[in-house]
Amino acid sequence: MNDINLIIGFATASFAIAISPGPSWIYIISSTVEQGCTAGLIAVAGNATPTSSV
Repeated sequence: MNDINLIIGFATASFAIAISPGPSWIYIISSTVEQGCTAGLIAVAGNATPTSSV
């Protein structure tokens, strides 16, 4: 009986982690909500810009 409870708990926690947004999405959403659509689009462009690994 305990085994099924552990499996259900693990599956629930795994699902919650899988559907939660990452830090880049949280940044985009918070920028859009606080500063408007233009700031959100700038945040998207900033996240899409590749970084240099020189």
